[in-house]
Amino acid sequence: MSEPRRPAIALAALVVLLGVPALLAAPGAGAAAKKATKTATLVFDRLNGTYEDLGGELAPVVSGPVTVRISSDSNQLTLIEHRLELTPLGGGEHRGRLSTRFRGRAHLTLAVEVGGLPTRLEDDVEVLEQERILPGRVRVERAPDGYSLTMLELPPDVPLAIESGLGKDLVAWCDRLTFFMPGASGCDGLDRALSNPRVPLPKPGTKVFLEAADLTPEERSALDAYLASSG
Repeated sequence: MSEPRRPAIALAALVVLLGVPALLAAPGAGAAAKKATKTATLVFDRLNGTYEDLGGELAPVVSGPVTVRISSDSNQLTLIEHRLELTPLGGGEHRGRLSTRFRGRAHLTLAVEVGGLPTRLEDDVEVLEQERILPGRVRVERAPDGYSLTMLELPPDVPLAIESGLGKDLVAWCDRLTFFMPGASGCDGLDRALSNPRVPLPKPGTKVFLEAADLTPEERSALDAYLASSG
């Protein structure tokens, strides 16, 4: 199977929005450095910017008798800034740390089930400006037209702060339904859970391709120097 040829940082930041597999590739891609040292730090300027229609699903929200499955078919994320740190581990593997700041918006579809009673809701939400730090372990290999990244270790998910009016409405709806369900509880945590849904991250073994054209000549030179010095 061929590797996705997408900007690793963009996808990484987009992972934070809706689980697109490249953002965490970028922590590994942080192999670019200002100079060849034990720990490398770099910003890929061309990858900052706005990306649209990323697709994806967020992790289900479960609170008491309520299960909410969230998906989006229209969304936008702006990667404001990022910083990558990479430390060689040997054997072509690197420990990565990606710091990002971003904001965005999305149209969400929520499939809600309370005590076996389903309903479907939609909402336009704002992805609040926020910072996230994502650790990881990655293998980086040079290719003629870019860099092949294999993610070896990632967090299972990352929280995403959003602003939505549906949370309080769902809590009231849940309270009305569970009033007739002896022993049912958990509605109070629903608003909080929907304001901070968790985005699943790529599983270990996921491959991403970072194109050389996505980096400036200076960034490519720095990345190559780091990889050469890391053995």
